[in-house]
Amino acid sequence: MQMNPEIYQNVFDPAPFFGGLVVLLIMLPIQTGWEEIFMRGYIMQMLGGWFKKSLWPWIITSVVFGLLHAFNTEVTSNGFWVMMPQYILPGVVFGAMALMDERLELPMGMHLAHNLVGVLAISSPDSSIQANSVLQIESISATYSDAIIGGVLQLLILLLFYRIYRWDIKKLYK
Repeated sequence: MQMNPEIYQNVFDPAPFFGGLVVLLIMLPIQTGWEEIFMRGYIMQMLGGWFKKSLWPWIITSVVFGLLHAFNTEVTSNGFWVMMPQYILPGVVFGAMALMDERLELPMGMHLAHNLVGVLAISSPDSSIQANSVLQIESISATYSDAIIGGVLQLLILLLFYRIYRWDIKKLYK
């Protein structure tokens, strides 16, 4: 996302924003929960049985997770190679959480928070999910630096959870 403040327009309108928030709080947990159960709960476990190690299932499901988003409107407007890291990197983080925690609640919650903040903070006509947000921009202009910034933030959250829950990092490649 561009750091130029002039491109952002404040479009916050309480009634439609909070009405949309109610709908999003109902629909997004279903969408993100399904993706996590399917990718990390089913596909990653199936691949784990084939590979006998967690590294390959983790990598494969992260890439497939990104590719499942290949037809989102943001990909069409910004390009495949610019947007794929922005879908694959969260998949890497969500997969690491699932492996180290051996549960799906944290990846599901992180995925939900990621999508909810993304939808409610800034919208654009070329956003995949149209909602009443706080800010609006004319067009999403994603760059590789956006993926790096987002990846660093997600890795910091992963590190925080790693410390809080005292996860065993060996579970990522065991």
